[in-house]
Amino acid sequence: MYDMRFYALPALSGVLLALVFYPFYFWWLAFVALVPLFYFVLDPARTRRELLLGGAQVGILGIGPLVYFSLVHVVLFPHSLLFTVAVQLSSIPTLAAIAALFGAVVYLLHSASLRMYAVWPIVAAGLYCVVESILMWVFGGYYFGSLAHAVVALPVARLIVSVGGTLLVSCFVMLVNALITEGVRAAYYKQTTTALWVGFAALVSVLSVALLMSSRESSSMATQPLAVALIQPAPVSVQELPYGNEVEGIFIAPELERIITEAASSTDLVIYPFSPVEGVVYRGEPPIIAGIQDVARDEAVGAWFARTVPTSTTVMIWNTLAEGGSLYDEYAFWRAEEKAVYQKQKLYLFSDYVPEWMRGAGIARGTYDIAAGERGDTLVVQGVGVSGLICSELHSRTLTPAERKNTELLIAVGDDSFFPGSLVANFSLAAAQYYAARYQKPVIRATVYGPSALIDAEGNLLASLEYGEQGVLRGEFKFPGTTE
Repeated sequence: MYDMRFYALPALSGVLLALVFYPFYFWWLAFVALVPLFYFVLDPARTRRELLLGGAQVGILGIGPLVYFSLVHVVLFPHSLLFTVAVQLSSIPTLAAIAALFGAVVYLLHSASLRMYAVWPIVAAGLYCVVESILMWVFGGYYFGSLAHAVVALPVARLIVSVGGTLLVSCFVMLVNALITEGVRAAYYKQTTTALWVGFAALVSVLSVALLMSSRESSSMATQPLAVALIQPAPVSVQELPYGNEVEGIFIAPELERIITEAASSTDLVIYPFSPVEGVVYRGEPPIIAGIQDVARDEAVGAWFARTVPTSTTVMIWNTLAEGGSLYDEYAFWRAEEKAVYQKQKLYLFSDYVPEWMRGAGIARGTYDIAAGERGDTLVVQGVGVSGLICSELHSRTLTPAERKNTELLIAVGDDSFFPGSLVANFSLAAAQYYAARYQKPVIRATVYGPSALIDAEGNLLASLEYGEQGVLRGEFKFPGTTE
């Protein structure tokens, strides 16, 4: 029989884990959420059935709400009810697979504790991080149950990520849970154990390495300031944004012009995290795309910026560009009719393209494929080396500043409106903070709905606007010298 007293322990861990994530965000509970589960696992009398079921309970109760708020509510293709229903139904096998993974981890941890009890805290951290790594890979970087992303507000977490990435942060959180568990057991049995000292040593080692690697040498070099203004419109929907139109060869957008003109005052770089054109901008021949009527010449948009903002100010917008029969996602940097471009390199399934068989079967109606861009080098904006991460590229493990010479600042604009609420937007902000801390580069995270933020090279929020908050975010970055 399954002992109901022990049934309560994994259930409690599941509930505590759920409170760590969206929509509650009691992130400090991450450091104690799995203590009841570990206490359950370390009981040598637990049967295999109890262990598997106990782990499954944690997965279902702890991660289940995230599956509900994401897969059950996501709308990728509004015109395809069949695909929407299929994605929603996929939440059932997804949750079952997560429950099975948690069950397997609990069983393996129990077996390991019986054979090598002294190192069970390290084994626990390792096993949990294997699960996170698998789920992060499966979801293409969008695993919302990441413990690391949950505790991003903790400065030591951003310190650790600079050494070993987000998985090391999750391992750190697990070690704390394991040490608390072992401390409770030691107090109950009135004796310290080798496992307690081994876990403590592992925790201290992680912190010591992070502190050692994070030491910085002060620089006496002259600094290059960059004043930034980030516009967050926060509309109810993107259909309500202040778009413009090209009329007789001249692009006009009165309301947006007013907003950008005000933001450009005493500013080096203005970021508008969307396009001034509701459809696409184009170069060459006007595109003929089913369902898209609003188009404008790229040159006309550039001429409009030249009339709108001072020649000393660069304006960045996020366009869909039609050129040569293909569509590209691009950041366009305009300054006095001169344009610099970063185009999306790493495409994401369903967000940027769909398999041809789905379109042929009528499952993905009303969608358009984005082509991988050819322009992904570092740009020079006001003397500062700038590179981009467009939307899902922020979560890619293959795009790093090391691949782009002279990158001093990263701009990460995204649109998470596929998902309702702030779940994905908050997750992406945490990812931007970790990206900054991991690679020691300041990041500007911008999105139409928010949250948007200016993030320094240690992952700290210098300034931010909350989800749903309208406004212009201003700040200044300083860089050592200039980029030629």
